[in-house]
Order: sequence, then C-alpha cells, then structure tokens
Amino acid sequence: MKRLNAVISAVVFLFFTGCSSYPHQSWLEDRSFDKIADDRASEIVTALENGDQAAIRSMFSNQALNEAEELDDSILSAIEY
Repeated sequence: MKRLNAVISAVVFLFFTGCSSYPHQSWLEDRSFDKIADDRASEIVTALENGDQAAIRSMFSNQALNEAEELDDSILSAIEY
C-alpha cells in the first residue's frame, strides 16, 4: 500500500509541476491541454518502464526538486512497482 501511495503521489506531483518546466511562454498556443497531458503521461510511463530515474527527475521543476522530500526513494518505489 505504501508503494502504491508513492506511485500515485509521484504521478500527481508530476502532473501538477510538469508544466512549469516548459522553456517558453507560448506553449499554450502550440498544443491543447489534452495533448500536453497525453504527452506527459506517455513520458512518465516510458521512463517507468525503462527504469530511467534521471528522466523522471528531469520532469520536475527546480522548485519542486528543492522542495520534495524523499523524491529519489519515491521514484525508485514507482519504478519497482
């Protein structure tokens, strides 16, 4: 149950903080919210399947990385799950 909570928390956290990592302000004009969410979900699933902890970390903003507690442990739990 603890792992499931870690996975759910990591995914929710990625969805809420992932948009702040886009490098330019006009990203809303380029694609719809649905396309952005689909792309992000696909990136998350691919990174989890490949066990790529660095790819998952790169999806977080700098602020989220600084504020997150035990992020590496949560990522590893999600990958193992």
